[in-house]
Amino acid sequence: MQPASKLVAYLVVALSAAALACGKTSEAAPAAERATPVAAAPAPAVELVETPNYVARIVVAGACKKGEACVAQVVIEAKGDYHVNDKYPYKFKPDEPASEGVKYDKALVTRDDAKIEAKRATLPLAFKSERSGEVTVGGQLSLSVCSEANCLMDKVALDAKVKVQ
Repeated sequence: MQPASKLVAYLVVALSAAALACGKTSEAAPAAERATPVAAAPAPAVELVETPNYVARIVVAGACKKGEACVAQVVIEAKGDYHVNDKYPYKFKPDEPASEGVKYDKALVTRDDAKIEAKRATLPLAFKSERSGEVTVGGQLSLSVCSEANCLMDKVALDAKVKVQ
């Protein structure tokens, strides 16, 4: 088998296994509707990813103070006929290295940390900044939303600017 053929075979098996996790046949969204294809190189991080099926972003609530614990929320909101896939292993991997002076509490935030609801999932992103001013928090989010017809899986890079007092 040629190396490219092995990669294609691996991707078919991986996507089939992930689709089985939600119990439905997976159909990929048209390329124009996907934020970042699973097999593509990582895209630059953005503050908000919006597709016809979901919105993903990092939300910072409240003030952050230098040297104190801060918590942001990685939020996924399903749109239209789609709902949050309650069987998917959601995860958020914070950027390493982080923005200068930022330290994350966890190297990987997982489904075990998440609050999963029918149309919304939130993953807590705890961090501390050792400097005042504007810092960036971000990383790679793995997510899935489903409709009656199919389940969609995606990986997106997100970030948010945070003012630290």
